[in-house]
Amino acid sequence: NYKGAIVYLSDLEGKITKFNLTNMTTEDGTTSGKRIKIFDKTTLFSAGSSKLNARYMYHSMDATIGRDTNQLWLFAGTGDYERINDTTSGVSNYLLGIKDKDYPFYRDIAKPTKADDITKCKDTTNDTSGAKCPQNADKGWYIVLKDFAKITAEPTVYKGTAYFPVYEPTKSVNKCSLGNAYILSLIHI
Repeated sequence: NYKGAIVYLSDLEGKITKFNLTNMTTEDGTTSGKRIKIFDKTTLFSAGSSKLNARYMYHSMDATIGRDTNQLWLFAGTGDYERINDTTSGVSNYLLGIKDKDYPFYRDIAKPTKADDITKCKDTTNDTSGAKCPQNADKGWYIVLKDFAKITAEPTVYKGTAYFPVYEPTKSVNKCSLGNAYILSLIHI
């Protein structure tokens, strides 16, 4: 029982941070939990962004409560939006589904240097059967985008499906040629 909001923010460095903007006084909403204050923050996840992989988060996220998991899921994607046609070796971007197992409460999960990262998530790239779905212990899931593809806007969740707008640079030797733009749809957890 609290008033206010828990806010989730993605940043250019590929981190997802959770902010407490409530009148909650303990991490778990009880009287015995760790004390918290308004404006406390904790980093939930880091995509490991660097200049080499260009795994930046230019766009905001979408969120929903999973119909099967009954947990809060945050959907995001990466890609250097200012260098949309970049095909430099090492560029690697993700579609992401990250869960907050502590929602609706605030909990100090980790310091920014120890935030959960991609190794805590299930790689669901090329999984068409659902065999690689994340388990309870997994922080979430990710899909590696191929051919230097990048997210071009925030994902949208509608009726249990997450839609991700993606741009794939041209494979032509003429760098002025247009690439491919498409929407990937994924059933969420």
